[in-house]
Amino acid sequence: MIEEPISLYVPARNAAGTLSACLAAVRAQTRPPDDLFILLDPRSGDATAEIALSDGARVVEQTGPTLGSARNQALLAARHRWVACCDSDVIVRPDWLERLAARRGDGAAGIGGRTLERVRNPADAWRAMHIPHHWGAFAFRNPFMLVSEVLFDREALLAVGGYRDDLNYNEDTDLCQRLREGGYDLLYEPAAVAEHQRTDDLIGLLSLRWKYSEHRQRHLLDRYAGLIEKSGVNRAYALNTLARCLAAGREELGYISFLLYYHHLLMDLRSLLSRRPLIDPPTRKRMERALLEAALRPLRRANLKLAEEVRADLDSGDGPASPEAGPRVPPVWTSHLAAVESAAGQFVSSLPESVLGVLAASGAHCHGRLALAGVPRIQKPPPDALRAELAAVPLKPFVDRAFCQALRDVWPESASCRFIGPLAPGEREVVAAVDSRSESATAVVPHLEGLSEPLKILDGIEADVSRLVLCYQPLDRLIPGLDILTPADLASAAARAGWTIERFETLAGRIRLMVTRG
Repeated sequence: MIEEPISLYVPARNAAGTLSACLAAVRAQTRPPDDLFILLDPRSGDATAEIALSDGARVVEQTGPTLGSARNQALLAARHRWVACCDSDVIVRPDWLERLAARRGDGAAGIGGRTLERVRNPADAWRAMHIPHHWGAFAFRNPFMLVSEVLFDREALLAVGGYRDDLNYNEDTDLCQRLREGGYDLLYEPAAVAEHQRTDDLIGLLSLRWKYSEHRQRHLLDRYAGLIEKSGVNRAYALNTLARCLAAGREELGYISFLLYYHHLLMDLRSLLSRRPLIDPPTRKRMERALLEAALRPLRRANLKLAEEVRADLDSGDGPASPEAGPRVPPVWTSHLAAVESAAGQFVSSLPESVLGVLAASGAHCHGRLALAGVPRIQKPPPDALRAELAAVPLKPFVDRAFCQALRDVWPESASCRFIGPLAPGEREVVAAVDSRSESATAVVPHLEGLSEPLKILDGIEADVSRLVLCYQPLDRLIPGLDILTPADLASAAARAGWTIERFETLAGRIRLMVTRG
């Protein structure tokens, strides 16, 4: 059988430092692309255009303003049905495309590989830990999304309308969701390995992370009340990533998670003010400084050294902090600052004094003023103490009648099911109507977060269970020593245990994985 040809494109903007190495790796593939072209953004401010035009590959000049529109242009410019993509700051290993191409017979619209991070500093290490571009060591079907190093069936992409042309970030996530909603399958193939060459400083890293989340939280960024709600989202993410750092023995990275909370408060405000065009730049700057001052007041009372570390990272230092000295601000501004101070106080009070001390040392390490050995370590509680602390934390309800209906929509035969593990208050009445502990082939674990070793439950599911629902939402508080599950952790563990993923949902910190016995 003749193998179908493949087009491969590389989007390139401000990529002078990495583009040549990226293209050299593409040309060194054991299964080279049949059509290679560079998607050149003419807005580049470096020598990207000169490198692209001198390389010898076909060059397609980007005409749209966003990465989403550029990817659509690449789909139309590709000469073959199968279209691969590799970002310009990524080096693919020699067998990368061969590994992806070998999976085309498995009936998927997209096949993605495993992109690893190059780590040169604490910011890179934090990004590798909390923003991984892979799903772990085990191959599986129907991941939540595929990263940019991917091979797509162009016909499937055209059938769902291509990429959203208004997105510069999350355009790949959005596309993968529409492919899944359209009835197409995706495949994750970890043997197809690439290496991300990006390196960041602290503020560049946190700004990148904010941009990744902007599309999902956009509805909160147009109202002052929405910004307060968004601060709760920021708090949850900061605590979850901090918990993971502490559980993994990476205390030296904890300051970055802590700084994220304050950084995102400022970015959220900038986003709102950017859509108020008649607020002049000096007033915007004063409002930002006033917001930061309000957010730091509770921290100054708790740990002055840590507060000064955050202020040094985020305060531009020019102009007065109070907007009252300048042009007008709306009446809501005073109450908004009070609400920010209150929310920041709750964030700080959720952290033990010992953790704040670790974070101050971590900040010094991240700025090169303290060696790794000087960062204190958190004493992890013994298993019994951890289980006792978990038992005292109230769980947030996950299972309701809509949950049960969604279960029946996917698996109509699941009129009843077994429930395994703890339940949240208010769930027992719902569960009682469908619980059948001994007869049903469907089992639900509604609160993996209530278990001290949650992934071990996959090894103890009864042999007669053929359909399994795994639910996880991180706790609202930090328990030093308790790790936080990510979607990748859960999906990879299910694949390792031999389950096949049927439905994969992750939204607002909640994960629901529906799997069948492989």
